[in-house]
Amino acid sequence: MSAGGMAMDLWDPIDQDCEVRCEPVELEIQCSLHVTDHWLNLTFTERGLRSFVAEANRALAELRTAP
Repeated sequence: MSAGGMAMDLWDPIDQDCEVRCEPVELEIQCSLHVTDHWLNLTFTERGLRSFVAEANRALAELRTAP
């Protein structure tokens, strides 16, 4: 991830205790995840969120069929 020349990564497990909020704001969907003691905020277009959900569902199906 890069913002203004600053790159960063976030590696923290997202589990059932992670608070997740998503809401439409004008033409975008804003999602917030409470990770450890910080919030990770993501903004999606409708197409971007559909793509993210499709990929997450594909990975979930793969995880469920793994030996």
